[in-house]
Amino acid sequence: MATADIAALWDILSYNSGFVAVKPTNISKRLYQVTKSIANNHTGLHDQYCLNKAIKILRQKKVGLKIVRLNTERFLNGLQYFEERKCDQMNQSKCACVVHNN
Repeated sequence: MATADIAALWDILSYNSGFVAVKPTNISKRLYQVTKSIANNHTGLHDQYCLNKAIKILRQKKVGLKIVRLNTERFLNGLQYFEERKCDQMNQSKCACVVHNN
């Protein structure tokens, strides 16, 4: 994350808003301002959708937003950990250090 504004858990098709490390840069602050604006203008949308929509908007504007995916072997979503039982298939010392489940 040394050069990134945001490091987020990857949730199969999108960034997971439930587990994110954010560096307090002007660009990351702008990302969350856009995310909040989307959520405020479209009640009922899931926060994960709003975050990913904001990412898409800022990427289209080419503002220099730098996002990295957290290591997908160590940072798992609930589906991977509980249902696919991904940790059962690997050495326990290399298993997930974070599991995010709604």
